[in-house]
Amino acid sequence: MSSQLTKLGITKILEGTVGARGFKIMYKSQQCFISPWHNIPLIASEKSKLYHYLNEIPLGTLKKMEVNTKEEHNPIIQDEKKGKLREFTYRVDKGGIPFNYGMLPQTWEDPNKVIHVPFGSVKDGIYQPTIAVKGDGDPLDVVEVSDNALEMGEVYKVKVFGILGMIDEGEMDWKVLAKVVSSDEEQASDFSQDIYNIPKRKLNDIIDWFRMYKTTDGKPENHFAFQDSFLDRSYATYIIEQTHKHWMERLPPQSKH
Repeated sequence: MSSQLTKLGITKILEGTVGARGFKIMYKSQQCFISPWHNIPLIASEKSKLYHYLNEIPLGTLKKMEVNTKEEHNPIIQDEKKGKLREFTYRVDKGGIPFNYGMLPQTWEDPNKVIHVPFGSVKDGIYQPTIAVKGDGDPLDVVEVSDNALEMGEVYKVKVFGILGMIDEGEMDWKVLAKVVSSDEEQASDFSQDIYNIPKRKLNDIIDWFRMYKTTDGKPENHFAFQDSFLDRSYATYIIEQTHKHWMERLPPQSKH
């Protein structure tokens, strides 16, 4: 079966060795390097309400891979901090990150826009009904909830279930919940996208991971908007549309071609 990248006329190119400095995943179309962030279309199917999802970190792994938003052509690299390649240190004994993790192309959480979101919790010792946050300056993150690890750097069609509003050091860092769909599921009219059809254990794992994963590096727990609640598909769609709009408004025109 052809991969979604092949169907899009895109070739994936690996440079270097996974886990070594200098490793990157690049993309080419018509013999030219392209950006997976700017040149892969967000919408996979208007009719079936599908989005393209770029998988950066496979389920059960530790390496912190990400699209480099500052490098030309935005390759996937292993994040680096203080001269060291970064790996997750939380839940290492349980096999690493408990979901596939990646991003939606052609989206951007605008750091120039401040929004007020329901909070309803205690932060810094004070009960705060709402909290003012700004975008984190990155593409929209995706938590992909399949039970199998997806390939690093591959593109998949996904259906969206909902969204989680994580607040990370004063920035809004939305997490879209989605699942890769088969060809049969893509056409099925009865395919449920109710977030609570996702097993409660998996939803709890997602909350736990994002709340705690930085604590093993000496940082405080993360917080969530909307009283730690997952929001439904309609709200997730709204956020996707807004971040796509911000991507179109803010990035230089030449980045979109």
